[in-house]
Amino acid sequence: MSLPHAEVYVCQTQALDVNRVSAALSLLSEDERQRQHCFGFPEDRRDYVAAHVLARLAIAARTGSALDGLQFGATAHGKPFLIPASPGERVPSFNITHTRGLVACVVAGGSAGVDAERVDRSIRGVEIAQRWFSRDEGEALERCAGDVRAMRFYELWTLKEAFAKARGVGLAGSLKNPSFALGEDGLSARGERAWSFFLVDTGLAFRVGVALRPRAELSAYGVEPFALANGLLETLPMRCQSIRLDSRPPELAARRF
Repeated sequence: MSLPHAEVYVCQTQALDVNRVSAALSLLSEDERQRQHCFGFPEDRRDYVAAHVLARLAIAARTGSALDGLQFGATAHGKPFLIPASPGERVPSFNITHTRGLVACVVAGGSAGVDAERVDRSIRGVEIAQRWFSRDEGEALERCAGDVRAMRFYELWTLKEAFAKARGVGLAGSLKNPSFALGEDGLSARGERAWSFFLVDTGLAFRVGVALRPRAELSAYGVEPFALANGLLETLPMRCQSIRLDSRPPELAARRF
């Protein structure tokens, strides 16, 4: 039996200048146009606009809906959702993320979360992991070679935040579960058998993590930024790594980074 399918779209935004951002603003609601002013830096306003335009384009591609026909709401925790056009209509779920220079949106039939982080920032990854991640993850990061430690930390972080966002609780939830490990046969997840996890290969200084429930297949696409600003979804396939689910007890699972 085949798994349901989901799509994640990733777009670099550095090339979007003020004029292109202004053009993209016309695709958003009045509420969204006002919210972008809450960001103090133009780069962050750019990425907010791009992420919300990307969500519209991704949902329209999946549903065949017109962009101006899409209506959105938000949960008490701030997670956006698509409002059905008519009572009883089934609509896809989606989630967006933006970090300076890159935005992403995942669209799926069930719960979905996505997170993107820059990996070229200095951060005390081991200290954060030992405090907030599982014990195995903190110990593994401490043993990890210094030249790859930051990358491993951000891979863990994006997967955990994507999971929290998919559940609709954000970082109010615990970051200890699920626990991820990198063993002899690759990265694996323990503790959440009903979920699928993915890392998207951006080929850039970013990591993108995706969490889906129920378990699903994922296709990843890179989006042309100038087309996005004009309300068009021009894409190229990207590679994504499916995270193996490990049913073994933690003490028997590989714990070496």
